[in-house]
Amino acid sequence: MLLAGAHVRAVDGARVTVALASEEARRSASDYAPALQRALDHEFRTTLQIEWVVDASLVAPGVSTTARPARRAPAPVETEVEEIDDAGSSIVVDSVADHLITEMFPGAEEVS
Repeated sequence: MLLAGAHVRAVDGARVTVALASEEARRSASDYAPALQRALDHEFRTTLQIEWVVDASLVAPGVSTTARPARRAPAPVETEVEEIDDAGSSIVVDSVADHLITEMFPGAEEVS
């Protein structure tokens, strides 16, 4: 998602220049650069050098900094609530994990 608005500006041998829309996006991309570097090295079977640059022209056209009109809240949906009889139907356990294991594997014994 971070690179959704990114564009490859140049490829010069093993050097790839990637443009991002803001300095904030460039800093975030730099944080993930090692993982991205490993993924690209694996994919292209070579070591690529990535250079992150800022290009403010990449901001999506039509994106406005003005306030958007308020959205109306959707009408509430009425649902029927089913009454549950709690008399004697609850299970009290000391360990949820032990309970789940017992339910999933009845009769099984833990091996240490």
